[in-house]
Amino acid sequence: MTASAAGAHRLPGAARFVVGLLCTALPAHFRARQRAEWTADLMQITGPARWRYLFGAAWTLPALRLLARRARTDGSGIVAPAGPLVALTARTLLVGLGWAVLCWVVMLPGRYLVLDIPARMASGAQFDPKWVWPMSDMPALLPAQIALYWGGMAASMDFPFVFGLTLIALVVIALERGLPWRERLWVAAPRMAVVAFAGIVMTVADAFLAMVVGLGVGLGLAALVALWLGSAGHGLSTGRRVGLRVLGLAALAVLIVNQTVGHAVVVWFMD
Repeated sequence: MTASAAGAHRLPGAARFVVGLLCTALPAHFRARQRAEWTADLMQITGPARWRYLFGAAWTLPALRLLARRARTDGSGIVAPAGPLVALTARTLLVGLGWAVLCWVVMLPGRYLVLDIPARMASGAQFDPKWVWPMSDMPALLPAQIALYWGGMAASMDFPFVFGLTLIALVVIALERGLPWRERLWVAAPRMAVVAFAGIVMTVADAFLAMVVGLGVGLGLAALVALWLGSAGHGLSTGRRVGLRVLGLAALAVLIVNQTVGHAVVVWFMD
């Protein structure tokens, strides 16, 4: 039996129960270490002081849990949080790639297969992508229609993706937390100006490349950056790193399908 386990058994049952309950809120790889620390501290105090200690532990539990999520699995230290640029890039790519891939699935192969567009073409029925679902005359659906159609174009024509990603980055910067709104304004304004300028330049360059070569590079580069951050993005949470890897691979798959078996679908969508 370890020293921490022996100490835990010498604690009163109620205190031992509270320690165990608090530990359940922590990541699994951090529980044993924290249980040992709390138990050792509680063994040195008695009476009401124990309950004051446990109350303090419960009060600081959310902050401890946040730090514990960044702890290495061997408990050897805390991983430093990602820098502002890495965090901004990760959030922007998660939203941007997720939007483009989802809209591509819905607007291109989804509609093409579910609505059986080849059969519609053969029978003379309406098959124009601008007039079949989700397009309608209902004004309430207009925002969703714009988002879906623009996302489909972003995944098939590429340069709309760069512009959309720029807008997403601007929103992410504007909604960044951690500072009072006045200070946030002074910090965010220069960042937004730089991002907007860079986004416009890259959108124009990608559109020119798409017209000359027939294929932009924005979505492909974003997918590669997402894969790199998902593998080497120190300080990012596990969920974000997994999401970046999944979306990066999905975006690359979209590009491959567009140029191979899905080329006819892209031609129909861009008609």
